[in-house]
Amino acid sequence: MDGIGPAAAARHTLRLLARRIQHLTEEINDLTARITTAIAARAPKILEHYGVGPDTAAALLITAGDNPQRMGSEASFAALCGVSPVEASSGKTQRRRLNSTAAATARPTPRSTPSSWPACAGIPARATT
Repeated sequence: MDGIGPAAAARHTLRLLARRIQHLTEEINDLTARITTAIAARAPKILEHYGVGPDTAAALLITAGDNPQRMGSEASFAALCGVSPVEASSGKTQRRRLNSTAAATARPTPRSTPSSWPACAGIPARATT
């Protein structure tokens, strides 16, 4: 440290924190670039939608899995994500709520075919039963 006392300790700590922020920012930028490259290879048009960045696109692709055709409508995708309306009526009261059980138990679709993603190249496909 370049001195003794609270001010010197504060300067030293701030320098350490600034270096840490710079390092984490570099990591975030690197990971974002990798995610963007993977998405562009798999579903390039998804990033063209307004408000859909690399993180959202990756989450959508993970949720849909390797077989997005199994979801025939927006309603089935909403049900998978746990945001579909379900009846919550009681007596004469007519109500709906969001289906929170699907969101709580939802897991990414397991792969049943070999993945084309380079990161998954060494992982064998799940055996179908």
